[in-house]
Amino acid sequence: MEPVPKPEDLQPPQQARKGCHISIMFPVEDDQEAFVIKKAIDKCVPDVEGRRYTFQITEM
Repeated sequence: MEPVPKPEDLQPPQQARKGCHISIMFPVEDDQEAFVIKKAIDKCVPDVEGRRYTFQITEM
């Protein structure tokens, strides 16, 4: 049987990192219009470290 750790030997719990997920879907006339909107969104979050997103163009 393992000894019970003393409170001073326990590591404090690490705070969980949080993420924000935003999903936007809208109609566009062509791929070029979608890229223009993507670039506008890129300009809104240039300083957010660790950002990542998925960009898709699909048939509606």
